[in-house]
Amino acid sequence: MGWDNARKSALLAANRIPLDVALLVSRNASGGGVGDEFLFASDRRLSPGAYLDPSSVSIQSAAVSVPDFRYQAGGFSVEINLPGDLSASRGGGALMEAVRRGSLCRLLVGFGSGDLADYLPYKLGVINNIKLLSSVRARIEVYDVVYALRSRPTPELSSGSPQTRLFHGLAGEETTLSAGYTAGATTVTLTSVTGFETFNGTGVAKLTGNSGAPFYVKFTGVNTGSKQLTGVTAGFFGTSDENAASGNEAVSCAYLSGHPVTVLWRLLSSTGAGTNGSQDVYPEAAGFGLDQTWLDLHSIREWTTALTPASGSLSIDLVVEEPVEDGLHYLGAILAELGIWVVQSEGQLSVRAAQDPSSPAIEAAVSVDDSMLLDFPTVDLYDPQVPYQYNRVEVVSASGTTGTSQSASVLPLRDTLSYDLSAIVWSNEGEVRTEVRNRIDDYGLYIPERISLTIRGAFTGLTPGDFTRLTSGQIRSRFRSALSGYSDRSVFVASVQENLIGGYTEIQLLGYPLSRSDDYA
Repeated sequence: MGWDNARKSALLAANRIPLDVALLVSRNASGGGVGDEFLFASDRRLSPGAYLDPSSVSIQSAAVSVPDFRYQAGGFSVEINLPGDLSASRGGGALMEAVRRGSLCRLLVGFGSGDLADYLPYKLGVINNIKLLSSVRARIEVYDVVYALRSRPTPELSSGSPQTRLFHGLAGEETTLSAGYTAGATTVTLTSVTGFETFNGTGVAKLTGNSGAPFYVKFTGVNTGSKQLTGVTAGFFGTSDENAASGNEAVSCAYLSGHPVTVLWRLLSSTGAGTNGSQDVYPEAAGFGLDQTWLDLHSIREWTTALTPASGSLSIDLVVEEPVEDGLHYLGAILAELGIWVVQSEGQLSVRAAQDPSSPAIEAAVSVDDSMLLDFPTVDLYDPQVPYQYNRVEVVSASGTTGTSQSASVLPLRDTLSYDLSAIVWSNEGEVRTEVRNRIDDYGLYIPERISLTIRGAFTGLTPGDFTRLTSGQIRSRFRSALSGYSDRSVFVASVQENLIGGYTEIQLLGYPLSRSDDYA
């Protein structure tokens, strides 16, 4: 989980804190990746490989946009003193050998204990560049670790195959049936079973039937000796079971099934070895192999529970038919349709989800009021970053559509904003559509107010996608219920930028009306 409340309260009580800072470069959970372990630190008692200047730490803004729910990853940079010999082994290894573009790293902050175990995780990242500022000084430029999900963070699989694509060798492997398949049979015999694997106990293959139409079968086992898929059932994902003759095509698919947050957890942590926590259950090429200590498991479990329909369960069934070049873009697009996104929070990876702005189920522990403000807030009564208001917001699946409609009185206007679940939700569709609609419709039906604030403290723990409570008499609003200020009102955290050394945080909050009648627009 993230920072403990006692530590957070102590940090928030101070405006500017004398800090020790460390940057630890490391590999992923399976030992893969580029570079090697190396320590930069401002406290020389840690025996770092190079000195890190704590006053040089610069944090970039992270944000989430609405109503498309895309996370815009930030990053950070630090400046270091270069050792005289860059090839000498120091702090775990030679700097030039250990610290490379693509190396995973963790920014930690401490308070003079001289023990790295006492440091607080602050940011996770992937190194993008080392900029030489002089013969003795360099800046390490780091992207948010979410950016690392653009490819698997290892240049090779354990087999030595140089592939960073997600699902390489698992999706899109083509072969043929070596014996005919009869509809209803429980086995499928193939010319080759290479690439046909189960994902947490179940696999999927796409067969071409005698009619020429493709259909999907699920299987629970693979017999490499007889080259058979076993435990076969058919008639899934909008296709019908039928006979298939020997010689017909068969294609391997990656199959991700379960609660979407759990599926994400499995993708982030799986190494293929089953040694990286309870959700290390996918094959190696279907996971990013991030150490489970880099994941905020408390928050992940909390969101898994919170995102539940009124009856039944929220589950996705995602069939992947070819390797994915850009895992971040692919996963982000799928999760966005459900109003879910990956974030970095309190030095760990986590998730956030859209919630009903008038009654969010999960709120941040930190509230914001006038006593925290360092400057007068600015308010955009109509958020310039939200280009359109919509007359209707709808959620679509294979069996139907659930939506909310209302007339608007602002321009520019669009008719319909659709969230399409038809390729990923195949069970309990009506309840799932309703659950998603109830969380996301206000983001399309209203233009929010955008409130920009500078608040005390660089350890607020606020994350893009959080809801926090805002009380401020300095804010004027277009909402009838807030004409004289915001009073203990739920607001959506759209962006966060901490200033670690200055001891303050710049945040942008989105306010929404309580109802159509509450909005002058």
